[in-house]
Amino acid sequence: MLEKFSPKIKNEISVVEAEIKKILTPSISAFSDILEYVYLSKGKCIRPIVGILVSKMLGEFSSEQSRFLAAVELVHNATIFHDDVIDEAQIRRNLPTINSKFSNKIAVLSGDYFLSCAIKTIYSLNNLKINLLFSDFMKEICEGELEQNLSLGKILSVEKYLEKTRRKTAILFALTLTGVGVLAEEKSIEKELLSFGENLGMIFQLRDDLKNFENYENKPVLNDMKSGVYTAPIIFLAQENKNVLKLLEEEKFDEVILLLKKSNALQMTAELIKKYYDKAIK
Repeated sequence: MLEKFSPKIKNEISVVEAEIKKILTPSISAFSDILEYVYLSKGKCIRPIVGILVSKMLGEFSSEQSRFLAAVELVHNATIFHDDVIDEAQIRRNLPTINSKFSNKIAVLSGDYFLSCAIKTIYSLNNLKINLLFSDFMKEICEGELEQNLSLGKILSVEKYLEKTRRKTAILFALTLTGVGVLAEEKSIEKELLSFGENLGMIFQLRDDLKNFENYENKPVLNDMKSGVYTAPIIFLAQENKNVLKLLEEEKFDEVILLLKKSNALQMTAELIKKYYDKAIK
């Protein structure tokens, strides 16, 4: 759905992308090749797009909002670099990951560099509320990452999985929209922007969980299962079939997928998405 908005805010997206390149100005010339590869393999800029739409809903799209959205996108990229190292991922967006093309060390250090640039940009806005907001949300994101890696190989309860997902993924959407609202000085709807951002982030992740199992051979879900990361469909399946964890531990993934397709797990995940959709609309 966001794709239909992109042409209408093409100029604003270009401003954010230019801001990102301006922020990433290393003094080490050798790093330029890595940055060029990052630009080549960039994603759909979903968070900046949503942030731009909200900023225009609230008034004009400001330079401060552009810098803020650039910083959030840098954080998102940094978490991707680190995630790919942890997961030993080889492919992302149909291209080799930074860690597989260069090295784990380069990927980790690149993530650190992106984070440091994001922090510098946030503090350059000279807005105490934004500083505190960014710090609080970054803490939650890190806790979500830790929670995931400390629970590898375990099938969580639905409630624990949703809380982990809120911290790891949804909170970045919430940060995006709340920060844009703060910079627009729209105090009256800050809580609504926070709530909508979280619900949108939950929908984004749960839809990803669902889509990954529709054609799992070509998706990172196989890597997730191998590394012990079990998403919503697997959790629902395990509630129906107590043998699922044993099959996962034995890496009998094809058997798990067959059980999944015969179960109510995918439907239950879809129903969960609908709940967050209804909350977001409300």
